[in-house]
Amino acid sequence: MTTESAGGPDETFRRVADLVAQGEVVRARELADQVAAEYAERAPAEAAKALRLGAGLSRLLGRPREGLDRAERAIRLADGVAGVVAAARLEVAEARLALGEAAAAARAFDALAREPGRTVEERLSLRRRQADALASEGQVDAATEVLRTAAADAVAGGAASEAAGALVQGVALAQGEGRSDLVDVLRSAAGRTAADAGSPGALAELDLLTAARSLARGDLAAARSAARSARGHALEAIQPLAYLAAVLAGSRIADRVGDRVDAYRLLATGYATLADLLGAELSRQTFEPELLALRDRWGAEAFASVKAAHDAARRRARSADRRRD
Repeated sequence: MTTESAGGPDETFRRVADLVAQGEVVRARELADQVAAEYAERAPAEAAKALRLGAGLSRLLGRPREGLDRAERAIRLADGVAGVVAAARLEVAEARLALGEAAAAARAFDALAREPGRTVEERLSLRRRQADALASEGQVDAATEVLRTAAADAVAGGAASEAAGALVQGVALAQGEGRSDLVDVLRSAAGRTAADAGSPGALAELDLLTAARSLARGDLAAARSAARSARGHALEAIQPLAYLAAVLAGSRIADRVGDRVDAYRLLATGYATLADLLGAELSRQTFEPELLALRDRWGAEAFASVKAAHDAARRRARSADRRRD
């Protein structure tokens, strides 16, 4: 059966989306390829859309070379249809980055960001990918300069929260290369921008980077403080993954400094909180291995003693709350 007899390309594209949602990415790409083959001559713009879609699906499948081929064919077939050409050019850039062609990818993202008509959020997103490409070649100075310039543009365009995220990305890139000079400057700028924007999510990510840096320097007190701050900001932003990272970091640091009660408390509290956010089963799968690891390190008897002390403290706190009520 042809895609035309099944309702035409639009209906087929909906079926492709359904297959992707079901995890059937290979079948989805096969269907997109079928549309491209059927419409290449009589409706090249529709074929180009299908090829662009196939390029994105190739990226999901970890097959960037196949994605690059589809994206380049989409550009040739699109016949100047602006939206299709722009989307296909983005797939070309992503494929080149995945293939290790970082310089070509950086140029491609730069060209896309310069296109007229882009929203401030689109420009920032493209600049962030350009920075990723530059950083992958070790050009951290150029990458962070791109991010700083893009963040300033975003703030001016009313996207301060997004700008904060870009600056946090710069901190991560600089920190990964051991560039303390850049880290200090970018961290200060990121913190100010995130605070001004009211972006607790960006602050949580920044706190986690600070915790990691402090740990690497052996400053456990500073790392513990940063992890504590990250938990608060992640909860405020309702960012479960950042919250989880902060809880695990805080618990492990507490264990390292010998504060077993706090190491256990953080995991127990995190268990309950993540269950509220993401469901009991996922929380169990996440936290039970961590709790078992503590028991293995401490021994069953010591673990039971810490757990009992924690549970008793919780009962006392609940009793005090009831008396105040």
